[in-house]
Amino acid sequence: MSLEPNHHGNDQEFKCLESQDEYARYFNQLCSVFEILIDFFSYQAKAGGEKNLEPEIFKGFLRKMLFTIEAMRVKYTYHPRHNLSVDLTDSGFPSFTEMSNLNALLRNRSDRLAELPSAQSLKQAILSHLLEQHEDPEELLWRLGDRAFYEMIDPDRMMLDFTPGQITLRSENETHRTYLVSWSCYDFTTNRPYLHLMVCDQNAASEPLESNGFNSRHLLEVIKAEGSRVPPLAVLATGIDTMAEDIHPKVIKRTCLGPICSPRYSRDPEELCALIESRGETADDFIVLVEDEIIFSKKQTISSSFFSMGKVREIFSVPESDLECYQRKVSRVHKYLLAPHRIAQGLTGSQIPAGAAPDHSASRHQGGLFPLRRPSGDPLRMALTRS
Repeated sequence: MSLEPNHHGNDQEFKCLESQDEYARYFNQLCSVFEILIDFFSYQAKAGGEKNLEPEIFKGFLRKMLFTIEAMRVKYTYHPRHNLSVDLTDSGFPSFTEMSNLNALLRNRSDRLAELPSAQSLKQAILSHLLEQHEDPEELLWRLGDRAFYEMIDPDRMMLDFTPGQITLRSENETHRTYLVSWSCYDFTTNRPYLHLMVCDQNAASEPLESNGFNSRHLLEVIKAEGSRVPPLAVLATGIDTMAEDIHPKVIKRTCLGPICSPRYSRDPEELCALIESRGETADDFIVLVEDEIIFSKKQTISSSFFSMGKVREIFSVPESDLECYQRKVSRVHKYLLAPHRIAQGLTGSQIPAGAAPDHSASRHQGGLFPLRRPSGDPLRMALTRS
């Protein structure tokens, strides 16, 4: 690629794709990444049994992201400015700005469709131009792509900078109801998608969340305000516990997708990119890193604070004996690496994420992918199956 990357700040590098071929290669890679991640969570779903809702929920978000990528493909392939910005340093994904702009495009959808000629008239004009000029009518193709983009975008089918998921009642008794709540966000710092699951209790005397009344709307507002910028999980959990008074978070799991390591569209981690260049078969090979952070409540206490006197508050587990967990303000960290098996065979101990162990037996279920073993004792599943 001849276009030099742009530097945003001291550390991040961004690049604008410069041609239709470049867009085709990039979007094909992104589609492959999300299809592989869907396969990965499908494998987890089969391994976890019928009661494991987590993989199915995550697959739903991944399908939304895949649809969003397809919409971006339609929007940018014939765009005259070719201005899709890709983060080369932290993610390999489109920049946060691209994802955030989708909200404005959705709001202007009706007005823009009214401005554009119909698809039929554009196709007829393209055919006439080809017959008369014997060259591609770039502006007409852009307008047709623009119309197709606005016709296909749908907030219910897309992943945006913040995307609410499901609120599912799991159990209830005389004192409380237990829910599984999901959402996703796209971080403006790392330019990566993050998927969230939360097991929480709600006081039995409160309006049930499944009624879709004030309490459910307020909870989503709190989650968006507290969690859309990917703060440390202890900060997020405490914020939800404080701002949503009748909600008691028991476990929050956040899954970070990325970075994507590839010779074409990323710079970091350098050692993994070098491994792909040395052992990969094509320039389209890639490695995907996936990381889970989990925080769980270890007990409840009655607050003595002046502003929350007498209210029940959760005390979250952040082990001081685990330096990485303590620095991140989480209870546990799980790490995975997905790569073609021929590349995974070249991994050394320094290249495998700390705290993870290779599981060769799972690779045959992943079409040549190499996942890293998931540590046992998942607090999220334990919270959902407790009596």
